[in-house]
Amino acid sequence: MVASNVDSGPWTVSRLLAWTRDYFGRQGVESPRLCAELLLAHAMGCPRIRLYTQYEAVPSPDVLDRYREAVKAAAAGTPIAYLTGVKEFFSLEFEVTPDVLIPRPETEILVERTVRLLRESEAGRHAAPGAEDAAGGQVAPGAGDAAGAEVAPGGEDTAVAQAAPCAEGTSAAEVAPEGPASAAGRKITHRILDLGTGSGCIAVALAKNLPDAALFASDISEAATNVARRNAARHGVAERIEFRVGDLFAPWDATREGAAEANASSRRERGPADHTGATRPGSATVSPGSALFDVIVSNPPYVATAPGTPVAENVRKYEPHAALFAGPDGLDVIRRIIAEAPRWLAANGHLLMEMAFDQAHKVCGLLNSSHWQHVTTYRDAAGYERVVHARRPADAAAVE
Repeated sequence: MVASNVDSGPWTVSRLLAWTRDYFGRQGVESPRLCAELLLAHAMGCPRIRLYTQYEAVPSPDVLDRYREAVKAAAAGTPIAYLTGVKEFFSLEFEVTPDVLIPRPETEILVERTVRLLRESEAGRHAAPGAEDAAGGQVAPGAGDAAGAEVAPGGEDTAVAQAAPCAEGTSAAEVAPEGPASAAGRKITHRILDLGTGSGCIAVALAKNLPDAALFASDISEAATNVARRNAARHGVAERIEFRVGDLFAPWDATREGAAEANASSRRERGPADHTGATRPGSATVSPGSALFDVIVSNPPYVATAPGTPVAENVRKYEPHAALFAGPDGLDVIRRIIAEAPRWLAANGHLLMEMAFDQAHKVCGLLNSSHWQHVTTYRDAAGYERVVHARRPADAAAVE
């Protein structure tokens, strides 16, 4: 991007984009035109759509300098989202830093399914996951809904095939405990825990689409949790999400096992147990074994560390390894969630997790062997089973 006798004329927006598109194409950057637009819009400090009305504008030297450095970094492999500091997810713009994974389209399936699940629960429907499995038993990998999406990101439902699951017996919709949303005067219909929240994209998107749900989110990284808090504030849902720092369920153990004085103080501030007898997060008086959440969602680390595991070089080099890798087969964290989640879920509560494109058979096997009910999978746009959904048995002893 250096003017020469051959390259005559000013560096207009149009010319910059054309040059960068070709350059990125030669460098192997994915979606070269889109990446060029994102970087130039960021350098100019304007929405990307505005570029289309300024094709003949000539950016200032300062803008050209910022753009040039960003183009160099992108060509060297730095993810575009880390260069711009933002990434769109579920039609919402999220801050991202190298402390968090970059939100991806596959994770939107997890949000879509959870939103549909709870909207139908609120509407009083009682269809089980994998409706084609009339016995309500095990659903083998490959039996999931190939459509993979029922709720338009950031929008209303779209019509597709499979009815979403909801709890039977003591339904989540019947539970209305106090929680972070109580300050707004809402009746809390569901309590959702997001494990490994990272940028907070899952929790925030759920909060935006489920106004009567209370959200709880944790991450082992304090830096990542701070990014998530900022994203919650950015989208006006900070009052409805309680963030904690720690490994998986560990941050919530204090809620179960806090000192008596802390329990009494929190009880005064947050309120008592709900009518099921299970005290909820925020009251700090839960005894071990008491259920806390109606739904647990997670995009956990699931990349295998075994040699030969396919991982894009820019992902391996730039994204946080603690959020990516999970043992030789990639299932170390998923195993822990499957084993520990039952004691945190209400009877017939739901677990939804993202997984790698080739892990469905093993993950479904782990859930089925642990007596989870109605195990099913949902596919991404490429046809891979990327989200698994299971329901906790009413008989807690069957899992714990």
